[in-house]
Amino acid sequence: EKMSKILHLCSNAIIAVNEAMSSDEFATFVQNSSSGDDSSASLQLWQDLLILQSMAVPNIEGIDTDPVRDAISATVNESLEYLQNYLPLPIFLASTTTLIKDAESPEVRSRALRLVATRVDNVPPGSPEASLFCDLLHELISLVKGPKDTPLQSLSAGTQMVQQYSFFAIESIVRAVCPVDSWKSSQDGSSISNKDLDSALDVTTSILLSASDTLEDVTASIESKHLHRLSGLLRAANGCCARLVQACGPRSLPFLSKTMEAITKDFSSAHDLFASGSENSHLTHHLVLIQVSTLQLLDDLIQAIPQFVSPYIEALLSETVMRSKFLKADAGDDREAGKDRNVELKQQAVKS
Repeated sequence: EKMSKILHLCSNAIIAVNEAMSSDEFATFVQNSSSGDDSSASLQLWQDLLILQSMAVPNIEGIDTDPVRDAISATVNESLEYLQNYLPLPIFLASTTTLIKDAESPEVRSRALRLVATRVDNVPPGSPEASLFCDLLHELISLVKGPKDTPLQSLSAGTQMVQQYSFFAIESIVRAVCPVDSWKSSQDGSSISNKDLDSALDVTTSILLSASDTLEDVTASIESKHLHRLSGLLRAANGCCARLVQACGPRSLPFLSKTMEAITKDFSSAHDLFASGSENSHLTHHLVLIQVSTLQLLDDLIQAIPQFVSPYIEALLSETVMRSKFLKADAGDDREAGKDRNVELKQQAVKS
């Protein structure tokens, strides 16, 4: 009962702070605080909100939450959205970079990474503002790599969460800075060097293949929290890889073999798990999500470098991959909506 009263008191205090932050006066104060004590106060508030947000919800899957904690989390999210939109971009980047590098809690680092992805998504593609995010790439690539010589399945939940949100941030930055098919342009207007793009694609395909190998070992009895983490990481890697292939074009050829191996393994693993007849609804849900993201990666890859996919057509059209009956099995509205897309992807693969 005492803890409940404290939580309600905290909730009321946070609501009052949130209302103050929604005012025009607060927005003007933050936007004008580019230096000095006012700037430090804004950054401290922003960092405190991030820490509070990570404490409001016990874990990433939302298990064992309660209405008061959920309300606090929602209010803090709203306050963070106000503040991150008000902060001048250089100050925002300086603060997030510090948190990403130095925060001890993986939850705080992950939320800082998510804010970076959200902020860069709101920046006009190809603008000078977008190029400011490029300095983060080296740190993001390092985070994706994770601890040296540590197998993916041996990584902690926090490390995998940081990897996942690092993929989101890399994908958003590349989308903002490198237009689709930018490699076709004779003048490279991108602020990201080819070396950085290649490095990002190298580590992304390596993690993608490692996650696909882990998926091969999954059984129908896998714990929900482990499946949640693996599915999230695999889908984030798929999305990042697709965006990098679109930006790199034929320069992605050295990594094509690993990418196609991961794609065929994902489909085959999903086929085998569906064929086992498991009634695990969580497993079915995540397998469908993995199939959808893998189909999207294959589609983007075919669009980017269609002339180089033909050596892999036979493997793609095997009975456990694109011809798998479980790729079109009834698994809810999402799967039904994807049926036509599945046929279209198969036709594109054959045509290429």
